[in-house]
Amino acid sequence: MLLLALAGVARAQSPAELEAREHFTAAQKLFERAHWAEALAEYQASYALSKYPAILYKIALCQDQMAQYAAALDAYQKYLEADPKTDRRQGIEDRIAKLKVLLAPPPPAPAPVETPAVTPAPAPVAAAPAPVVEKRTPAYKKWWVWTIVGVGVAGVALGVGLGVGLSQRSFSPNLGTFTNSGLHF
Repeated sequence: MLLLALAGVARAQSPAELEAREHFTAAQKLFERAHWAEALAEYQASYALSKYPAILYKIALCQDQMAQYAAALDAYQKYLEADPKTDRRQGIEDRIAKLKVLLAPPPPAPAPVETPAVTPAPAPVAAAPAPVVEKRTPAYKKWWVWTIVGVGVAGVALGVGLGVGLSQRSFSPNLGTFTNSGLHF
C-alpha cells in the first residue's frame, strides 16, 4: 500500500518538480563530500525549477565555502527575504554582518603630511662597550657538589650502620677446634 501511495505522490508531481528533486538530491551528495562548485551548480538548477526558498540558503553556503563572498551575501539576503520567519535567521544575519565587514572597501590612506626640513643632528659618538662581567654559579648550585655530598652521606650511613650492627653481635674467641674428623663447635 505504501508503494502505491508513493507512486500516487510521484504522479502528482510535475516533471519540473521531479527534475528539481533530482538536482537537489545530487547537490546534497556533492555538498556532503565538500564538492562546493558541483553542488552549487546542482542547487542552482534545482532552485531554477522549484523556487523553493531553502535552496537559496544552500546556494549561499556553497558560495561562502568557495570564497564568493559577494554572491553569498546576495544569496543569504534573498533567502531571508523569501523566508523571513526562518529559524536560521539569527545565524544568517550574523554571517551577513561578517560578510559586509569583509567586503567593505579599505579606508583611504591618510594624505601625506608635509614636515618642515630639519637639519640632522651630528651622529652620536659611539661609546665604548661596557665590559662583560661573567656571573659565576655558586658551588652549592653545581650538580657535582651534590653528587659528592650524596656519596659521602651514603658512605657515612653505611659505615655507621655496619659499625652498630657488628657491635651488637657477641663474638666468641673460640671459633671451634679442628680434629681429624673435622671442625667441631
